Amino acid sequence: MVLNHTLYHFADDIDGNKIKPFLHKKFIVIPQKLERTYYRKFIAPLMETGNVRAVGLGLKELNTLPVPQIRISAQHRHTPDLFNGPSQEYDIHLRLSFNYGSFSIEASDVPTTAQDCKKATVKVCEEAEGYVFYRIWRNWEAEQHKIQLLNEWGLRLQKGERTVPKTEAFRWIGQNAESLRHHAFQIVQDTQPDKRYFLGEAVLNLEITENHDWFDIHARIRFGEFEIAFLKLRKLILQKKNEFTLPNGEIAVIPDTWLEQYAELFAFAETRENGHPALKKHHLTLLDELQDHQRAKVKLASRLERFKNFEELPHYDLPQGFEGTLRSYQQAGYNWLRFLHEFGFGGCLADDMGLGKTVQTLALLQAQKKCKPGNPVCWSFLPL
Repeated sequence: MVLNHTLYHFADDIDGNKIKPFLHKKFIVIPQKLERTYYRKFIAPLMETGNVRAVGLGLKELNTLPVPQIRISAQHRHTPDLFNGPSQEYDIHLRLSFNYGSFSIEASDVPTTAQDCKKATVKVCEEAEGYVFYRIWRNWEAEQHKIQLLNEWGLRLQKGERTVPKTEAFRWIGQNAESLRHHAFQIVQDTQPDKRYFLGEAVLNLEITENHDWFDIHARIRFGEFEIAFLKLRKLILQKKNEFTLPNGEIAVIPDTWLEQYAELFAFAETRENGHPALKKHHLTLLDELQDHQRAKVKLASRLERFKNFEELPHYDLPQGFEGTLRSYQQAGYNWLRFLHEFGFGGCLADDMGLGKTVQTLALLQAQKKCKPGNPVCWSFLPL
C-alpha cells in the first residue's frame, strides 16, 4: 500500500480490495438487514487471516485441541430394476469433522499444503449481548494426523467424506472400534430416531468336532454383549438378509467378510434332531479350507487326520475264509469299499450287470466278519 509516497508491505496476505473503501471514508454504514451477512462474509474472513482488533464487537478466542468426529448417514442406492422396482439397498455416507469446543469444522476445510493454512476459523454467533465473533485457532498438525490415521486404517476420504456399501462401512467400524476409541474419534449417527445401528465389534468363533456320523458345529457369535445363535444367523443369511435387531433395539449388520468366508458352511450346515447345527461327513474338504485359513478350530479323529494326507487307495489283501478270486478291476473295487469302511464314509458300488459287484461285496462282508466276529452287518442291494 502506498501512503504519503511511502510503500508499505503487509506481513500477512491482505486483500487490497477490502481496504479500499476505508481509504476514502471515515466509516461505512451497513443496513441492519445486511448486518449478519456483512459480518459473516467480510469481517470474519479478515479475522481468519489478519490481526484484527475489534472495538464495540464481541470477540472471543478459542484455543483447544480438535476432537475428530465421524458422522454416518444412510443413502438409498437408486438402482433401477425392471422387474422388482427401485432397489431397497442403501449405502453409508461417512463425513469427518473436527470439534473445537461447541463448534464443528468440516474436514473438507483442511488444507493440503502449508501455504494454504489459515491462522484461524471465525464463526459469527448472535447472542443476547449482540453479535459475537469466535476466533478458533486451528491445530492443523493434529487434524492432518487424524486424517492420516484413517488412511492407514483403510478409510481414504475425499474432501473429508466417502460413501461405501452398508456392510463394508459397518465392518470397517467394527474392526477399528478399539483404535477409534483410543484416538478419541467420536461416531455420530445421522439416522432415523427409531433406527440406531450397532457400532461395536462383531466376533465369530467356530469350533468343529467329529461325531459318529456328523461334524458338530460349535459357534460363538457376539455383537458386543449379545450372543447370537448360529442357526438364527444362518437363517438370515439364507434369506439374503444382512441386518437384524438386537435385544437392545439396535440394528446389527452382518459383516460382509462372514458372507464371503463362511458362505459354504452356512449353505451346507444342517440341523440335527437335538436342534444343534452339524455338517455331514462328506463335507470334510470344507473343514480343511476353514482350518487352513484359520477361520475355524477343527478337531478330527486320527483316522480322518490321516485321510487329509491321502494320495492313493491302499491295497487290501483278501480276508481269510473267502473262497474265490477277484479280477484286477474287482480288486480295485474291493480296495475302494475297504477304504470307505475304514474312514466311515458311505458309497455306492455301481457297475454293469455281470461284472462282479456281488463277489466284491462278499469279500468285504468276510473282511468285516474277521475284524468283528459276531457283529451283524447290514447292506442294501438295489436293482438298477
